[in-house]
Amino acid sequence: RMLAEAGAGLEPAPATNLIGDLHRLAEAAAAGRPVEELPPTAPASLEPTAAPEPGALKAMTELDQELAQVFQSEASEILDSSDAILRQLRGEPDSVELLNDLRREMHTLKGSSRMAGFMTVGDLAHAAESVLDVLGKAGGTTPVVLDVLQQALDGDFGEAGIGVVG
Repeated sequence: RMLAEAGAGLEPAPATNLIGDLHRLAEAAAAGRPVEELPPTAPASLEPTAAPEPGALKAMTELDQELAQVFQSEASEILDSSDAILRQLRGEPDSVELLNDLRREMHTLKGSSRMAGFMTVGDLAHAAESVLDVLGKAGGTTPVVLDVLQQALDGDFGEAGIGVVG
């Protein structure tokens, strides 16, 4: 979904829930708690969140469109590679090397998306990178964490036939 929107020159919708899930997983792993299920969400704030201003995005120039297309192509390759690494991790959940490989892919996606101006994609990649960083230091992962990462790759990054198919 996000890559399709970015390729069309639109700012992808925030993946707030998924980013929150990834942050909670990172916090649980960093605290040394076993992650066998997704930690519960914190109570919602009663303060309203600011809605983005309509028309906040400017019309894309030809250069912007070219950058979006290059980004979409590069991101698709990163997601294909990430999906392959994630499949390997399911068989080797204690592989620090695979965790670090996947973290590097998310780091690259974060940087290229932010450089291209797609901050929402960068935010989700950063959240995934944060979880992977903690897990790499802890020395392994769990099926729950892998499922949430797969959801990010398939559902938000890769939906609409762009990137990985799961």
